[in-house]
Formats: sequence, C-alpha cells, structure tokens
Amino acid sequence: MPIIVRTATELDAAAIGEAHAESWRIAYQPLFSPEFLAEAVDERRVMWPAVFANEGFSYTTLLVAEDENGVFAFTHFGPTADPQGAAEIYGFYAHPRGWGTDAATMLMSEAIEELKAAGFSRAVLWTHQGAERAQGFYSKSGCI
Repeated sequence: MPIIVRTATELDAAAIGEAHAESWRIAYQPLFSPEFLAEAVDERRVMWPAVFANEGFSYTTLLVAEDENGVFAFTHFGPTADPQGAAEIYGFYAHPRGWGTDAATMLMSEAIEELKAAGFSRAVLWTHQGAERAQGFYSKSGCI
C-alpha cells in the first residue's frame, strides 16, 4: 500500500499520539534534559483523545499519513488569533519509521492546499531552537 494522506478521525488518536511521542523522543533527545523529555513524550502519547474532544477542534484540520502499517505522521493546522488572518501549523510530526519517505512532503503539500482553499494567504509555524531536521524540511518546503 502506498502512503496516503487523509483527514484524521478519533480512531486515529492512539496512532497520532505514538507518532508524536516517538518523534519527540528521538528528534529532541539532544535538546532537552532526560527528565523533561520523558515527561513530554508521555504527555504527547496520550493527549490526542482530549484534542479531538476539545470544542475548538472543529475549527482546525488534522491530516494523517498512513501506509500498510497504519498512521505514522500528522499535521494539525488552523486559524491563529492574528487579526490579519494568518493560519498556523500547530504540529507537524512523523514517527521515525516514516523519516526519509515522501510522507512529510505529501502532508505539507496537502496542508498548504487546504489552507489556500480556506482563504489563508499565509501561515506561521515554529520549531525548537536546534531542531535541525525540522528546520531543514521546512526550509526545503519553502516554509522558512
């Protein structure tokens, strides 16, 4: 099965949490103390059912990438509080098993198309200082 990008459902919450947690665990290991990182990883692994249940979730979009082994990457985006109407990419993460595939490019392309279709002319995103993998991808994608 090739990689497909689709809108996430509540049934994807556990897989999204696993991708989010493992991405943090590997990518941010050099950036944070082991204690902070362990807590952050645990939090990300279980937070997604609450994200889906949040009343404001309906104003955002959550896309996932999946292959024959299931969901392994996601992007979450929507409006900001910016009075000029910018969008924000709140999260963009892939399980390390998906690093080096086309999933990130596919997710970013779809996110950009959906943001344009929703009338946004610009979007903001941020990365942790030292997150070279993410910064390299965003730069290659024309995002920064």
